[in-house]
Amino acid sequence: MVSRRFAVGRRCSMDTFPPFSRLRWSPVRRRRGCVPAHDPLRRPAGRVEPQLDYLAMTSNWTVPGEAVSPVRHPEAPAPGESIPAHWHGCFGCRGTGDGGLGLDVRAGEGAEVTGEIVVDPAFEGGPGVIHGGVLSSVFDEVMGFSAKLLALEVVTAHLEVDFRSPVPVRSALTVRARVDGVLGRKLYASAEVYVNGAAAPAGSARALFITIDQAVHFRDLVGNSTRI
Repeated sequence: MVSRRFAVGRRCSMDTFPPFSRLRWSPVRRRRGCVPAHDPLRRPAGRVEPQLDYLAMTSNWTVPGEAVSPVRHPEAPAPGESIPAHWHGCFGCRGTGDGGLGLDVRAGEGAEVTGEIVVDPAFEGGPGVIHGGVLSSVFDEVMGFSAKLLALEVVTAHLEVDFRSPVPVRSALTVRARVDGVLGRKLYASAEVYVNGAAAPAGSARALFITIDQAVHFRDLVGNSTRI
């Protein structure tokens, strides 16, 4: 094991860093720890950050032309009404006090829904911002709720997310989602997330869901649950 002693008096092992960082080490100490000289949090003076073209970064995944428009079920919740959870054990449906996301999803017009959530500190990824995987789960859940307006049960087959700007911890998020098209058992959906009522979205997502018969789909899996 190779190690070096720095002026700060802390001994740092190179084995504690991933291989790509094994270049050279800075004598600077941050919060009682060593940091690599190429620390991504350190911005050189005068450096201008590149402006990213997020539209160019998004994929060209689209709804097939032969897909048909979704038809809202006549017994679907009325616009503004809360949509019931599909199962009490679902991470996306449970409240934060029970280890869930704490989402509130309400029906909109047509096949549209709106989900609201406050970013709990437990969802922190980078310092002060939501974890990207948690935000992906929020997108997945709210888009999945839109299928309930068609009285269909679905599972996720494909999910892609574009992160456009940081989402701070403790911020209030509004997710607007809808079913864009239906093709056989396939449902195509999309969504955007807005932070603290902002006009521009902080991220967007698209997904492909597959309709299922819950009794058949989960028949051999339900034994793994501790929430039955």
